[in-house]
Amino acid sequence: MLKKNENNKKEVDPFVPVRNSVVVCSRSGNFKEEEKKKIKRKNKTEYEGSGTSSSSESDDYTDSGAENWFNSKNRLCKWIITHQLNSQSLTTQWVASDSPKSKQTIILATNKRNKSSQSNSLTIGNFTFDEEMKGEININSENKYFKYTHRLKAKTEINRARYNPFDPQIIATKNADGKIYLYNLVKEDNPIVTLEGHSKEGYGLSWNKYKRGLLLSGSYDNKICVYDLESSWSKTIQPKTILNIHSNVVEDVEWVPNDENLFGSVSDDKKLILTDLRMKNSYINFTAHESETNALAFHPTKTRFVLTGSNDLAVYRLIWYPFDTNIFASSEDGSKIHLWDINKIGAEKFNLYDDSPTELIFTHSEHHSVVRDFSWNPTIPLVISSTDDDNIHKIVKIKKKVIHSKQSQLDEDFIDL
Repeated sequence: MLKKNENNKKEVDPFVPVRNSVVVCSRSGNFKEEEKKKIKRKNKTEYEGSGTSSSSESDDYTDSGAENWFNSKNRLCKWIITHQLNSQSLTTQWVASDSPKSKQTIILATNKRNKSSQSNSLTIGNFTFDEEMKGEININSENKYFKYTHRLKAKTEINRARYNPFDPQIIATKNADGKIYLYNLVKEDNPIVTLEGHSKEGYGLSWNKYKRGLLLSGSYDNKICVYDLESSWSKTIQPKTILNIHSNVVEDVEWVPNDENLFGSVSDDKKLILTDLRMKNSYINFTAHESETNALAFHPTKTRFVLTGSNDLAVYRLIWYPFDTNIFASSEDGSKIHLWDINKIGAEKFNLYDDSPTELIFTHSEHHSVVRDFSWNPTIPLVISSTDDDNIHKIVKIKKKVIHSKQSQLDEDFIDL
């Protein structure tokens, strides 16, 4: 439960900057002093590969960002799949399952942009990997690497799709009409349930992984809705709880791991708010950033730590790496996905010409337009799926040496595809 100090005041704990647009927040205040110092950043610096820079100050020593990535990607990535979609997908997620590691299920969406394109749909497919894969692989249609298994009709554009961790056959989609739709991959092609409560669209959507049937949602109507699908079941379901705790757009929501009552939310009001559903009006709020706060991610095991991303450099997604909880990935309002190691915050720099942060360990620069969503594969280490505005879906297998200092924490039983 959330605590207050002796004077009945809400405690605000330190925030440690990872980059101008990402901070690590500790709710207990146990960071070491050397981790609290700010590291100067240059907003316009581009970071490529594993800690190189394309800033003007270092042009004599490095190529441009695009050239850096072109020259280094074969050294840093085992293989790169470019999957051409028929239309834009704003969402992607790997599905955890008991399937062989060589066969992995992915969630995507196709969104209708004009009259000539296909209708909106939730699409599910299987990727087949093998140990011989290497280099660049292009997929324009179904082939030996990829097969569609489901194309489910959607009434409006799908902003986000997430599977139920207790039943991966159930998928929730957050749509442009403000509603949430539940699909059952086994039963039918149309939504089986409609969740109401929001008047505007949004992107915040989070299943509770501790208690079955709890779904959390945040939208552009400034509301947070909590649904309990186990307590009631009908074609249309209203929220169990509606919270109006933010004064602006709710950008992202997430349950605290292993808890059915605690969750966090971030908003364009610049706030990170922690809520305990067991206590009426029990909120602890932080001013997380000086601009709109777009994303949050609770540490999977040390739940007193939470990442937040803001609009100063337009960080839109944050996800912890499932095989090493010191590492997380972030995507910005651009074409890059960055990998960070929080153990390296404030570490000594050995390259005087390297202007990148010490905690930045890798940058994925395969996209050429805004990255809309990305997802770590929960079964195969260092495999990441991502989608962009150019109707491109990328799957990249990063080589282990990129995070070689953490290799001992990777399970050697996993196939190094």
